[in-house]
This record gives sequence, C-alpha cells and structure tokens, in this order.
Amino acid sequence: MSKDPNRDAFNRVCLERAHYKCEKCGLKPKYDDELSVHHIISRKSLEITNGGYIKENGITLCDICYARAEAYHIVDRAKATNTWTNAKLDPSYSPEKLFELIGSSKELAISASKKLNKLV
Repeated sequence: MSKDPNRDAFNRVCLERAHYKCEKCGLKPKYDDELSVHHIISRKSLEITNGGYIKENGITLCDICYARAEAYHIVDRAKATNTWTNAKLDPSYSPEKLFELIGSSKELAISASKKLNKLV
C-alpha cells in the first residue's frame, strides 16, 4: 500500500480488471508482486493530469512485459533530452497497442484524466 490513495485505487482497479494476470502475455504469476500496473501515457507527461491514475491509462503487466512497455517511456525521455539512440522497440508494446488491449485509447485516457481533475 502506498501513501497515495489514487495510486492504490488505480492499481487495484487495473489488477482486478486483468484478473491478476498479465494483460499482454496472459501470465498468471505465482505471486502478485510479479505484476505491475504500467502507465501507458507516462505519469510525468503534460498530456495527462493527476499522474494518470485512471484505469483507461493503466495496463497490468508481468515483469518482462513491463520492461518492454517501459522502453517506450525511456525512448521518449531520451528524445526529449537529445540523447536518443536508435533503440529497437517491439511495436507490439507501443502505447497504441497497449491501449487496444484494454479497450482504451490516448483520447479516452486524457478525457478520463480531465474528468478526474474536476473531481479533485
């Protein structure tokens, strides 16, 4: 449990939606701590508010899938700081593909984030 109730609720809702298995590869690990909820749009992005803690922006992933999805955030940060290298990314882990897996989109996530912002 974290100090942020929004984060806890975000994690719970995404894990429950996924039935505690990886939404990319289907792995159901023996221990829950082998799963993480990945922010499809980085929680540091200016496009999304309140840290992006909305189910439309979260996907439950095993450790391996999480690392592959997180590579997209790393590349975005590298491009922003002009330290970009031609890293090879697996296109099946692109934000667009991850949104498809959970029945969401960038537009839906941003819209849900704005609605949450009005409630806070």
